Amino acid sequence: MICPGYVKTGLHRATRYANPKFERLLDDPPRWYGMTAEGVARRIADAIARGEPELVLGVEKLAWYAKRLSPALGRAITRVAGRLTGVVP
Repeated sequence: MICPGYVKTGLHRATRYANPKFERLLDDPPRWYGMTAEGVARRIADAIARGEPELVLGVEKLAWYAKRLSPALGRAITRVAGRLTGVVP
């Protein structure tokens, strides 16, 4: 299972967004947000070579793991991240 998080490919430009703040975030993401396609491919190849059954990448993995531990904690982290990025009020 691979959860790459946000990959900086420009694919989001083909999507219609109901939230213009989210669209602006993806148009000009902070330096720490997202990975390149090459970086994701390298991490996937490494995980396969090590026999790892799952791979979660990017800052989204914090909420992903938290949600597995506690769904309420995962939702709380997602809400805080949305507020910090200005995506949600």
